[in-house]
Amino acid sequence: MHCYMKPMQTSQINPAHVSLVDAHLHADILHHVCPKDFAAYAGTGAGISWSFVYEPDGWESFPPYFDSLEKLCSNPGIKGFCLYYLVGVHPRSLPSPTRGWMDNAFWSSLESHVLGPSCLGLGELGLETGSDGEVAVLKEQLSWASSLLPQDKRIGIHTPRKDKARMTRQILKLVAEVPTLQPRIVIDHVNEENLEMVMETGLMMGMTMQQGKMTPEKLADILDRYPQLAHRIMLNSDAALKTDPLYQTAMSFLPGISADIHARLIRENACSFWGIAV
Repeated sequence: MHCYMKPMQTSQINPAHVSLVDAHLHADILHHVCPKDFAAYAGTGAGISWSFVYEPDGWESFPPYFDSLEKLCSNPGIKGFCLYYLVGVHPRSLPSPTRGWMDNAFWSSLESHVLGPSCLGLGELGLETGSDGEVAVLKEQLSWASSLLPQDKRIGIHTPRKDKARMTRQILKLVAEVPTLQPRIVIDHVNEENLEMVMETGLMMGMTMQQGKMTPEKLADILDRYPQLAHRIMLNSDAALKTDPLYQTAMSFLPGISADIHARLIRENACSFWGIAV
C-alpha cells in the first residue's frame, strides 16, 4: 500500500509518496534544537507534531503557540516534507492555578485550528501525575471534543513514564466517559506496563521508539504474543531535543518482523488512523 498525503494548501507538497509517518514528534522543538535530525525527514518522511507549551505564562500563551505550529506546517521552505500538527494542553503544560481557567480566547483558537487542513485534531492530552488540575483539564478537553471536534479529526493521549499503569487506568476511565470519541483516540507511549489494559479497550496504540519507552526487541516480543496488534500500533519518535537512534533504526528494519507488518507499523496504520491516506 502506498500512502499519499491528503490535499493541503497549494504551497505544500501534494501529493507526496512517503515511506514513513512519524506519528508523534515535537517538530517545533526539533527544528530549532537539532536541525540535522529535523532535516532527515525531507523527501521520504511525514510527521505529526503534537503540542507542548513549555512553562506557559497563562492560557494566553496557547493561541500564539498553536499559530506558530500552523506556520511551521505550512512552510515548505523550512522543511521539505509533509508535516501536520495537533493542538491541546499537555499535562506538563498547565499554567499555574492562579492564572485562572481556560478562557474564550483559548477555546476559539482551538476551534479555529481543528477546522484547518493541517491540524489533525487534539494532542498532547493526558495525565502526568493525576493531580486534580490535570484531571479537570483533560476532562474539559474531552468534553469539548465530544461536542465540537470535527468527525474527521483525532485525539492523541499521553501516558507518563512514572506510575504508568495507574495513570493509564485513570486515563482510560475518563475516556470511557465519552464513548463516542473512543474510535478516534490513540493512547501513546504504550509499553509492557500498560499494554494489556489498553489492548482490552480496542483503542489505537502509539509506541515510542526511545530508550526507556520501547525497543525493537520488546516490540517483536509483543507482536509474537499478540500478532493481532499489528493493525493497532503506530510507531513514533516523540523527538524533541533529538531523534533517538532506536527510532532511526526501527524505520529501516525491525528484527523478526516481516516487511508487510513493518510497513503497517511505520506508515500505514498512521495513514489510516489520522486520515492522511487516500
